Amino acid sequence: MTRDPKKLSEMERAIQTIGRIVGDAMPPGVGFVLTLHSTGEAGWSTYITNLKRADTVKAMREMALVIEQNLDAPPGAILRENKQ
Repeated sequence: MTRDPKKLSEMERAIQTIGRIVGDAMPPGVGFVLTLHSTGEAGWSTYITNLKRADTVKAMREMALVIEQNLDAPPGAILRENKQ
């Protein structure tokens, strides 16, 4: 992944703003992880969370399994990768 430092810096500022808004809106005991990723050749990714690092990794692994197994899609849903 080739990093674009200018774009990454811009997105880190944006995600910090979004993270404050999300964090302020969540009741106590609710954690969040927000990730941003580029598309195309000049790749970058960043994230923000209000969880401890170990809890963030656990939450992201659990969400990856849900997504990989299509457990987040309602029955009969047309998934993006299946659209023509």
